[in-house]
Amino acid sequence: MYKHAMLKKLKDYSTIKRMQPILERQMESAKWRLEKQGDRLTPNGLTRTRMLDRMQRTYNENREFIADIDCCLQVLNDREKLVIHHFYLERTWDYIDILSEKLGVERSQLYRIKDRAMKKLVLAYYGV
Repeated sequence: MYKHAMLKKLKDYSTIKRMQPILERQMESAKWRLEKQGDRLTPNGLTRTRMLDRMQRTYNENREFIADIDCCLQVLNDREKLVIHHFYLERTWDYIDILSEKLGVERSQLYRIKDRAMKKLVLAYYGV
């Protein structure tokens, strides 16, 4: 059960980490509009101030989430980090071949490393 939750968190982590700079730019744009055009209603029915507050809250929550996952990833050794990175964070079509070549191990060993790393991540995040 925790393994599936951790898989979702890793997927979310990857997405959120890529989206944070975009959210930063949107907040800067919203601040500029608020200063130049005043506190008007936005198309979604919120004032610009409330929309900026929501964006700031989301940004801060995302930063905390990223920090939590980064902290959990620190419990892994370099080999396990590399495997988790290729399996879940930036998966390419030939990730198994890339990992086998980089680490010099067979497929079955890669899956054992991945399973061991996931157990460590679950323990670090959930403590179970």
